[in-house]
Amino acid sequence: RYELCQNICDLLTFVHSAFADKTMGCSIPCWNSLSFRLVSVCLLCASVGKQCQIRNTMADCSHLKLTQIPSDLPKNITGLDISHNQLKKLDPENLTEYSNLIYLNAGYNIISKLQPGLCKSLPLLQILKLEHNQLHELPDGVFASCSNLTELNLGYNIIEVKNDPFKTLEVSFR
Repeated sequence: RYELCQNICDLLTFVHSAFADKTMGCSIPCWNSLSFRLVSVCLLCASVGKQCQIRNTMADCSHLKLTQIPSDLPKNITGLDISHNQLKKLDPENLTEYSNLIYLNAGYNIISKLQPGLCKSLPLLQILKLEHNQLHELPDGVFASCSNLTELNLGYNIIEVKNDPFKTLEVSFR
């Protein structure tokens, strides 16, 4: 499927360049429309066929324009990189099937709120990366079940800290 899409993109690029001189009589809006469609098809082709890469027990789902956590990953993964996507939330229910996760990187998304059940779904979680999101507040008890967490990255969020969302965490942080 990816190769077919690439072949179509290559053919369109060839046709576009082959007729560039002959179609200059075409009005500017017509030419711009053709160029825009060519670029759109090629960009679409670049993302078609891309999927999470699985290596040992690590799933790399970064840079895939995901809007939700994939549900078709191996259940035994211990690491999940879903950074650089378009996730708006980390839904604990979508993570329960990956209860062996030790490492979760959800940085560089548009996550605006964390839900308290996150660590209940991921009892073994040690490293949680949430930098460069849109987190504004941390609800009380959000980290209450994060008994194994040793590294938490919340950098580059504008968080208003109320009460003490970190009080249940151990001092074993790095």
